[in-house]
Amino acid sequence: MKSRALLIALTVSLFSPFTPAIAAEPKVAIAYDIGFLGDNSFNDAVNLALKSAKKKYGLVEPFVREVPTNGTTVDRLTRLRFLAKSGYTLIIAVGPGYRQTVARVSKEYTETQFAIINDKSIAQLNVSNIYFREDHGAYLAGVAAANLSKRKSIAFIGSEPELFESFTRGAKVNFPKIRIKNISYPDSVDSLRSQLTIRPNLIPLIRIGASERARDRVTDSKADFEAP
Repeated sequence: MKSRALLIALTVSLFSPFTPAIAAEPKVAIAYDIGFLGDNSFNDAVNLALKSAKKKYGLVEPFVREVPTNGTTVDRLTRLRFLAKSGYTLIIAVGPGYRQTVARVSKEYTETQFAIINDKSIAQLNVSNIYFREDHGAYLAGVAAANLSKRKSIAFIGSEPELFESFTRGAKVNFPKIRIKNISYPDSVDSLRSQLTIRPNLIPLIRIGASERARDRVTDSKADFEAP
């Protein structure tokens, strides 16, 4: 997570001085992904980077703002529009769940700079895509999970097909007949238990933004938990 935080911190540092309408005071907003702080992933990494930016540029309320989301499209859209209307010059959205929202709101507020973490699909001048090679991590997680699984039955918790594909390729390198289940990450981690129908004995929690509560649900289902 330190390497992620460093890269994101550098990104925040680079963007902050050059955003339009920044004349006197920059206004930076962070729209976090599901799980908010304490996810041990991108939310926490961005928060760490923001603390660095606050110190470097002397950012204080109301010139810096952090907002959570419940994960629904309406909530994401409402929050980003609110931040744009409030005059924030740089709005950083954490996670590919904001893809459609950022693409839409950035067209409505062309003078506002947006950045989206962990997505590379938005081709607009006022949007910066910050993307990490998670497919490599997913592949290695698949290799590790397959080797550690005693019953050769594993699961991947995540909603991105490309990551599941990489995970599957990694898992089948040494064990081509291993059973692999893809469990879509729900809007609420409380509904995770109902999806654990095959009770795999090893579940790498790949999905970015997964919180400790998700780990608890996996543990409650009597499946072993592995966080690569």
